[in-house]
Amino acid sequence: MGMSQASQRIRNVPGATRRRSSPVVITGGVVLIVAIGLILFISLTQKPEAPTQVATENDSSAGEDSVPVAAQAESAKSTQLNVARRRPGNNSETAPEPTSSIRQPLASAQSQQALAHLVQNSDNPRTLTAQGAAEWKDNLSLLVSQGEIALPEIRDFLAKNQDVAFDAPSSRALLGYSTLRAGLFDALAQIGGESALTLLIETLHSTADPADIAALAHILETQAPGQFRQAAIDVARETLQEVARGTVNVTDVGPLFQVLQNYGDANVASEIGTLSSKWPYYSTVALAQLPDGAGIPTLVEQLQKSELTGESRNLNLRMLSQLGAQYPAAAAALLEQARQNQIPERAWRQIATGLAGDQFMLALDPSLTVPGMPTVPGLKTYHMQQGNENFVSLPVGDNGMVSQRLDLIGQLLTATANPSAATALQTARDTLVARKLGPERE
Repeated sequence: MGMSQASQRIRNVPGATRRRSSPVVITGGVVLIVAIGLILFISLTQKPEAPTQVATENDSSAGEDSVPVAAQAESAKSTQLNVARRRPGNNSETAPEPTSSIRQPLASAQSQQALAHLVQNSDNPRTLTAQGAAEWKDNLSLLVSQGEIALPEIRDFLAKNQDVAFDAPSSRALLGYSTLRAGLFDALAQIGGESALTLLIETLHSTADPADIAALAHILETQAPGQFRQAAIDVARETLQEVARGTVNVTDVGPLFQVLQNYGDANVASEIGTLSSKWPYYSTVALAQLPDGAGIPTLVEQLQKSELTGESRNLNLRMLSQLGAQYPAAAAALLEQARQNQIPERAWRQIATGLAGDQFMLALDPSLTVPGMPTVPGLKTYHMQQGNENFVSLPVGDNGMVSQRLDLIGQLLTATANPSAATALQTARDTLVARKLGPERE
């Protein structure tokens, strides 16, 4: 009865439109086509039928309000999740060769029972108690203790593309995971070994759920640094392309930008830039946070070609101001715009904030955050309705290169005669001086 109730809480992850292909897996559609062909051949004794057109799954896209809304509280997620799957024939070039390494002994009754209890105890995560969380963790630990014997049971559940979200902050804090699948991914990481690693890789290539992709990329990078980085990048960029085309339906693509930001380089910068019209905040912030300033040339190019207008241009200037203390190229682009009087008055307030105030960054994926992160002093969260973009900001910290920021403010004051600029920049300078930050790590 418990399993029946729990099953009502679980749905397929949204946008299930893509699926991993493998020579050793025969899908139901292929079997059906072959059966129809055989029946027609025998019954009609005619030439083989014309190629059958494969029906695609229905696409859906959310109609979202285009008015941006800022908030300083996490928006509640749905308790029930649909897991997106990949479309046949759209595999990444870096997909692993099919293996039979998961052909382990049949899952023990103990493993089956442990996973069944995990699902059952996830029935009502909003009212999870400390005792219920302890039982949930015990069952997850039992799965881990079973080792490779538990892999077939875990694989079967993941293959169903189902999940349960622990959307209440108290539930995430008690369990340490944002979803049931995130817990199973961690169990695979703890089990370790080639078979568990292969299952993690297979799941990366079979899911189109952004949170799954981000969590799996993080685990694979931890287990084998650098080895699967390109695979994660390819899956993230492929999924973003399909979401942009409307062929995959997911609610928040933020974790995909995080994957590109964390593991990408100059090779992905231009591609991230092309997504700015649909996801301006995700695209611009991700470019600014690419390792070693790899996204700065794309930000500058967008600015110089006048591809950006209005708030998108202001956001670009704000991110360059955040980077200016650390990267001379960002500072030079900002100073050039100031000398040419190309910075609107409203943008000067954004620049001043970027120099001395809240620093925009992509929010960590919930499956990777430490419970309690929202209590970090000064942390603010933002939600933009158009594009469903969610990000955070933190104030300039003790590693904020304050002296370099003050120096850039001085250069900007010299470069412009705009009264609004002078007011905003002087306020930023006063803020940095008055803050009296601790020792800088320059």
